This record gives sequence, C-alpha cells and structure tokens, in this order.
Amino acid sequence: MKFLNSERLNLVIALCAIFISIASFYATYLQAKAANIQVRVMTMPVVTFDQGDFDESIQKPTIIFTLHNTGSGPKS
Repeated sequence: MKFLNSERLNLVIALCAIFISIASFYATYLQAKAANIQVRVMTMPVVTFDQGDFDESIQKPTIIFTLHNTGSGPKS
C-alpha cells in the first residue's frame, strides 16, 4: 500500500496518542471537579432554628432563640 508508508503511519499513531492524552486530561478534570463539588456539599452546615418561651433551668418564662449547626460542616 503506497498510501500508508512508515512516515504516515507514525503521524497517525502520534495523532492518536495526542487525542487519547487530551481525552484523558479532560476526563481527569471532570472527575476532580465532581469530587470538589461533592466535598463542598458534604461539608455544608445545616443551621436549625429553635425558639421557646420558658427556660427550664431557672423555671421562669423567658423568650429563647437558638441556632444550631446540625450539618456535617465545621462546628463553631
């Protein structure tokens, strides 16, 4: 086959290797982006609000508002 000499075959192999490398890089980028989003979502705080009108520790009517971090995010 005169069309497919060794020089053209090397070019085709090189182009295939470049294409595979680019596709691999893109797949790695997408996976890293998805992992970053997953970590961010899994560590988000979930703030809950409680309210009351009686303090049981002192046994008196008291207006109470509290916020609690019930998520898996940083506790502070």
